[in-house]
Formats: sequence, C-alpha cells, structure tokens
Amino acid sequence: MFQSAGIAPRANDQGDAFVLDAILITAGIVVIACSLFYKLLLLLYQADQRAAERRREKSLRDDRPGWF
Repeated sequence: MFQSAGIAPRANDQGDAFVLDAILITAGIVVIACSLFYKLLLLLYQADQRAAERRREKSLRDDRPGWF
C-alpha cells in the first residue's frame, strides 16, 4: 500500500512502536505510583488529625473538675 504511493516503510517502525509503548507504560506506572503515594500521605494526615482530636478531647476531659 505505502510502496504504491512512493513511501517506503522504514526498517525500524516496529522499534519505534515498542519505544513508544515503553514510554507510555512507564508514564502510567509513574502516575499510579504518585497517586498511591498521595493517598498514603492523605491517610497519614487524616490519622494524625484524628489522633490530635482524641488528644484534645482527653485533655478537655482531664481539665474538668471531677468527683475525686
């Protein structure tokens, strides 16, 4: 088909496709890794916020005058 139009396919067209596939796969892996890392940081931040809230509640309970 290409030869009738005067365009000869290059010998390394398959190699170019594999390089492009490798680049896209690598970019996909990087995006997924960054997304998981972000979710981990978000979970750690939320856990820290919950722990801080529990500490605040405990300190407020300790400050109240009790029976003893």
